[in-house]
Amino acid sequence: MTTEVAENFKNQGNECFKQGKQFYKDALLYYTNGIDIDCSDDKLNETLYVNRAACNLHFGNYRRVLTDCAHALKLNPKNVKALFRSAKALAALEMYKEAIDCCEHALNADPDNQPAKDELKKITTEFEQKEAIRIAREQREQRIREKKLKLERALEKRKIRTAATPDFKSEHNHEIELDEDMDQIKVPTFFLYPEHNESDFIQAFNEQDAIGEQLGEIFYEAAPWDPDHKYKPETVQTYFETEDSGGNIGLMKVGLNVKLLTVLSHSKHVLRDGIARFIVVPKEDSKWKKDWLANTQPYKMHHGKHFRRLNRTSSHRNSMLRNLATQLIQHDRIKTTLPKAQELKAIADQMITLGKRGDLHAKVQAAAYLREHPTTLPKLFGPLAERFKRRKGGYTRIHKLGNRFGDNAPVAVIELIDGPGDLKNQYLFRALARTEKQTPGSIAEIVQAIQEKNEKKEKGLVTTAAFSNKSLARHLPKVMATNKWGLSELEEQIRKLSIGNQDNKVFDATSTKE
Repeated sequence: MTTEVAENFKNQGNECFKQGKQFYKDALLYYTNGIDIDCSDDKLNETLYVNRAACNLHFGNYRRVLTDCAHALKLNPKNVKALFRSAKALAALEMYKEAIDCCEHALNADPDNQPAKDELKKITTEFEQKEAIRIAREQREQRIREKKLKLERALEKRKIRTAATPDFKSEHNHEIELDEDMDQIKVPTFFLYPEHNESDFIQAFNEQDAIGEQLGEIFYEAAPWDPDHKYKPETVQTYFETEDSGGNIGLMKVGLNVKLLTVLSHSKHVLRDGIARFIVVPKEDSKWKKDWLANTQPYKMHHGKHFRRLNRTSSHRNSMLRNLATQLIQHDRIKTTLPKAQELKAIADQMITLGKRGDLHAKVQAAAYLREHPTTLPKLFGPLAERFKRRKGGYTRIHKLGNRFGDNAPVAVIELIDGPGDLKNQYLFRALARTEKQTPGSIAEIVQAIQEKNEKKEKGLVTTAAFSNKSLARHLPKVMATNKWGLSELEEQIRKLSIGNQDNKVFDATSTKE
């Protein structure tokens, strides 16, 4: 009885298979049902396994093909169809040696089987091509490894210190070259001109060439940014960065007759990212070096993290940033110098993240850093946490205000975004107020018209002048939704702007002792 049922499933599967690819799933199901019967007819079971393997081969289930063919070959080791389908599945899995072996076994069982001959030829050709590609790739990788090893030995022989910046990517895709015949290295080199924010890139600077030789070629003619031709080898001073064992950054002068190898081999020079760098300034610019050391370059701690020193000791710097973070949370925006604002940005984001967490450990961490706990912490873990609940990051915004009169220091405003007094929103409200004056409609009509315009339902409630500011039409609905404002709140914000409400003033942190 079980044999008849299994035979019936096989026949139904064959009918579905003959009808085309769209019925292969049904055929697979019938063959599986027949196999599950587990009848005593080995020949029938062998056929069911081979037929199900054909379906799985079509679906790309190559491991299942191998499993079904293994069951069939266990019942009949000379089943040519099972060997043939195993070969196709193995080839698809790039197991070419095993696939060739299956084809050879199939031909041993049936020497005149043309499909097996064609498959063997196809697999052999594909295997040879893949093998040739693999060998070429391995040889190429071996050459690269040998070249890299020789270069490392050459740098070690010359006592050149090297370092790599994580995730460093250069637009100049050049590497250090080793001339084995001459036993010389050629290094990609930048000459930087900070006075003009310009640079020159030398693809291969020979270690035996002097600095003055390269400068002579570079400054042979006046550069477009140097129309007076002030930059000449005899009128400029060249520096390279130094770095001691403690990670402290400095500068060292380089004479015109000094060879590149002398600089690279210096005990305090570090060849970073495989590129040498020289800083070139006019000789009369004696103030530049001091300013560079004091303001431009970050101080490098022993653990390798870079940050601005801000002309302060570590304790003074930390105390100042704590004060600024506290003031920012209290006032929503503060005015300070641009470098301080940039350093404060990361700290403020960390504090807001603690506020959003809201657990006991977060409160302990915030209390340990911020000052004036009775007023600061409730705001951080209350209104601010609620304001940024749906925002995943980027809680602050920096507005550059230009340079300060007197010392010419860059000044900026750093603010917590999405607040009622957000400076970006104020610009939007001013645009809305101007639009109200230019059109016959009220603010309510303008807002309604903007909403209808965004929904592509023009009703002509105001003139087209209301939409001359595309930024207004795009951003106003977002601001109202973020702050949960209705028309009355929006009109109140515009009224505050018109009378210069004190809530929109910026706390000036530059006037306090930091």
